[in-house]
Amino acid sequence: MQRILVTCAAILLTTLAITATARAAEKYDPAALAKTIEPYLDDATLFVGHVDMTRVDLMPAVTRVKELFPRMGTPAEQAAAMADVDQGVAMAQKWIADFTKAGGRDCFVVLSMSGFPDFPLFVVVPLEKGADAQAIVKLLGPPDKGDPTAQAQVRDNVILWGRKATLDRLAMLKAPTRPELAKAFEAAGDSAAQGLYVPSADTRKVLAEMLPSAPQGPFAGTGGSVAKEILWTAQGMDLSPKLAFNVVMQTPNAASAASLSDTINKGIALGKQLLAREVQKFPEAGRMVGDLDAMAKAFTPAVAGDRLTLHLDMDQSLKLTAIILPAMAKAREQATRMRSLSNLRQVLLACIVYANDHKNEFPADLKALLKTADLPAEALRNPRAPEKETGYVYVRPTKGASAPAEQVVAYEAWDQPPSTIAVGFADGHAEIMEYARFEKALTESKTRNEAK
Repeated sequence: MQRILVTCAAILLTTLAITATARAAEKYDPAALAKTIEPYLDDATLFVGHVDMTRVDLMPAVTRVKELFPRMGTPAEQAAAMADVDQGVAMAQKWIADFTKAGGRDCFVVLSMSGFPDFPLFVVVPLEKGADAQAIVKLLGPPDKGDPTAQAQVRDNVILWGRKATLDRLAMLKAPTRPELAKAFEAAGDSAAQGLYVPSADTRKVLAEMLPSAPQGPFAGTGGSVAKEILWTAQGMDLSPKLAFNVVMQTPNAASAASLSDTINKGIALGKQLLAREVQKFPEAGRMVGDLDAMAKAFTPAVAGDRLTLHLDMDQSLKLTAIILPAMAKAREQATRMRSLSNLRQVLLACIVYANDHKNEFPADLKALLKTADLPAEALRNPRAPEKETGYVYVRPTKGASAPAEQVVAYEAWDQPPSTIAVGFADGHAEIMEYARFEKALTESKTRNEAK
């Protein structure tokens, strides 16, 4: 856990790369930012992120991370964690230096429900005068190996990166007017990075219907009301000279602000209880988090009319990061595992269909399925190891193999044994198994094959 916390902090520094060494002659212009990104936002847009890459100075936050996190873990764990931080910072600094050298400055990331459930994100990089577009395209990276349809396109004075289907949709988009954008950028403040939650009125209605509400307890009936009460949210973040994080939530009126504040306070109280339990399990994490009452107070937003506001300083922001990022990393890993299981199920179904058409004989190899079955090539790529063209190991069962529910047919390919692994069986089911249990099942499956 100790190393995960520090690694997550390094990832935050790498991905956000936010600072405050701004061009002194240039003023923060919320209206200009809104005008730049508005043409690419549809009615289903949920989130807009923006980073000014010319405002980069990671070291103040990095220094504080190193002061805060070495208190945790054994000396070996501390050394490994610091190595992760140094590596992440070096990568971030080089990428940002190359980006700005190529003439890049602003980078927007947009999340739209139009891209769900497959690939909801796309990137917009406005081209400054004299910028090297091809160099920036190269920095954005080659097509995603896990998603070959992802690509970068240069259009007029911007670079767009995303799925081809998304980019084609943007080419035909007639963007609606978004007056709240400039207001949200203004509320985020003169910071190097801003994150805006800006759902349209129609999207808020959809979310209100989709969000579950607890039937009883402190959160009874709050799911839909929260979606309706938040018109938009603006976050502003800086890393230099000190890490600071500001949040502004806009509601329809003062009554809605008070209601939302009550819901948030209940959530903070519940979070405090859950965190107290975790601190008991991990005392070192407790020393980093500090006084839970003070922390809960710091994370409680103030109500000002129809808005809620929150300001966190460096240590509070890092503590929030230490709480949120491990949970996010765990959720992302779980989602990736589910995608891998889905791939395995597609492969297994294709194998069964193949066997039905070939006198109960399974295919000689998995690539044979690409020629004879309706199986996309992406199904053979393990999302947990997308660098491998074929990310699964195939164990061809013998004709009429006994115990199909126990007969291993395919499993994730790893260079080093993982703690858990996704495995598919001859009856068509797939599951995540502890590696030791998988090894036993694989050995038994091979023994049954040899017995035939």
